[in-house]
Amino acid sequence: MYERYPQLIKDVFNGNVSISCKGGESSTGLLKKIDTDFNMFKPKYTLLAIGINDYIVDDNTLQQYKQNMSILINKIRANGSEVILTTFPRLGGGGKIDQYNSWIRNYIPFRYLDIQNVTAIEDTTTGTPDPQYFLADGHPNVLGNQRIYELFMMNFGDLLADNNLSLINI
Repeated sequence: MYERYPQLIKDVFNGNVSISCKGGESSTGLLKKIDTDFNMFKPKYTLLAIGINDYIVDDNTLQQYKQNMSILINKIRANGSEVILTTFPRLGGGGKIDQYNSWIRNYIPFRYLDIQNVTAIEDTTTGTPDPQYFLADGHPNVLGNQRIYELFMMNFGDLLADNNLSLINI
């Protein structure tokens, strides 16, 4: 078994990271459990990696996704946590995923981890996932997880200097 990027991040932060996530979750599902999860933790930073299942499982509209994400972001910020968003890989023909990712990239003033761009065949925001980094089901493989972790460290390595770091990957 290989380590996924959240575990790699946890390792570099010497375990000072709380990881709260469930495979297959959408923003709609997360809204139902966010209060419970956040009552257990008081993270300073929250890596909000949610959305691919809105597209695949729930078939949420972009408007519903935006609404759910705005509520989630407001709840996270009300808890005193800084939000870090992530894009997600382009599956199939893109289209709707490109709209989700565009919204994430333009959601000011938040920093974001551009997973789509770093793992695409072309170095563009509309590139398809490189099979070198992703399995057929859209999940990152060993190299993909390593690449996402490297991107995180490149963009968020400054968080290492924070003695009170707590990060939740949702």
